[in-house]
Amino acid sequence: MVNINNLSQFNPPEFFKLLGLYIKLRRTELNLSLGELSSKVEKLTSDQLAQIESGSLRISDEELAVLNQYLCLDSGELLNIAKITQVKKIMEINREINEHFPK
Repeated sequence: MVNINNLSQFNPPEFFKLLGLYIKLRRTELNLSLGELSSKVEKLTSDQLAQIESGSLRISDEELAVLNQYLCLDSGELLNIAKITQVKKIMEINREINEHFPK
C-alpha cells in the first residue's frame, strides 16, 4: 500500500476530499452500507467512515490499509488522486503569481 502523507503532501484538503469520494465509490460498487463496512473494519464507526467519505476526517496509513482489505482500493487510482491534487495546487500557485505579477 502507499504512504498517505506522501500522497497528500501538496494539497491535503483536496486530496482527502477526493480520496473520500473514491472510498465511497468503492463501497457503493460493492453494495456495502456504512454500517456494514464499519462492522467489518471495526476500528472505524459509521460516523467516522461518513466523515472520511466527505473528506472532513483525515485517514491514517493503518486505516487506509484496513479499508483496502475490504474495498480493494487500486493503488493506481490513489496515485491519480495525488497527481490531480498536485496539479490543482500548481494551478493555484500559478494563478496567484499571475495576480501579483501581471504580464
